[in-house]
Amino acid sequence: MATIMVVEPNALLRMGLLTLLRTLDCSLTSTGIDYAQLFHGAPSRTETDLMLLSVPDAYDRMTELVNAAQEHYAPRRLLLLSEARTLPYSLLNLPPVLAGYISKHASQEVLKTSVLLVLAGGKCFPLPDTGQADAPPPEGRGSPKRRWYDQQSSPPASQWTEPAPDNLLHAANGRDGMPATLNGTQAIITPELVSREAVMLHLTHRQYEVLVLLAKGYPLKKISRELNISVATAKTHAEALYQRLSVNSRNAAVYAAVSRGATLGWRDPGMVPHMP
Repeated sequence: MATIMVVEPNALLRMGLLTLLRTLDCSLTSTGIDYAQLFHGAPSRTETDLMLLSVPDAYDRMTELVNAAQEHYAPRRLLLLSEARTLPYSLLNLPPVLAGYISKHASQEVLKTSVLLVLAGGKCFPLPDTGQADAPPPEGRGSPKRRWYDQQSSPPASQWTEPAPDNLLHAANGRDGMPATLNGTQAIITPELVSREAVMLHLTHRQYEVLVLLAKGYPLKKISRELNISVATAKTHAEALYQRLSVNSRNAAVYAAVSRGATLGWRDPGMVPHMP
């Protein structure tokens, strides 16, 4: 029998979530607590399979809540509940028990499906916004904005039409007219390769470019210079590709890409270096 704990400061919302959990088609027990109880801790150490943790927009307060949850309840899996449809901060440095996050504005069916997915061992990280999904509808049309769960299915290859930006990744030669190399090993990055492998990995062209540079061991600061973007933007692309590859680290992202058949520009995928 699964045990679920709901941590929500709003008593009415907490009760609503507990009522919703009772409608799940599985055997479980559920309890609800507020923030004060979370920081005070349980009288005795109890096992919790899944904790639904309501988090604020402030990163430091979110990490404080996550640390308190681990210290006092040690949940096996952690699913964050956010007022925001897209969290304003990175989740890359959080513990491995984090299985995802979901907006409180999601429908009941999405909430229930997300809980069942996490209980089954899956992860529930929404795909990042594309910039078009949340754009206001044309004047005179009342069509609602799409939420992240409307974007879960990756489009077929024929729908990937993002143009490849011009930078050093899209030429067979480096900045000085010489083939791009790493430790003396030639790596060829062409527009055709970017398009093909980005589609294969369900990444945008820019995310694939960041992945290639991560595979070279470049830090985010150097990646931002190579791609002529800000460090914050490079970090956003890195986090987005981690989510799409269902990983949480640079090494795991490179391994996942190569294991799915990507070369990342190296003639022999075995030559892709191992990062510390």
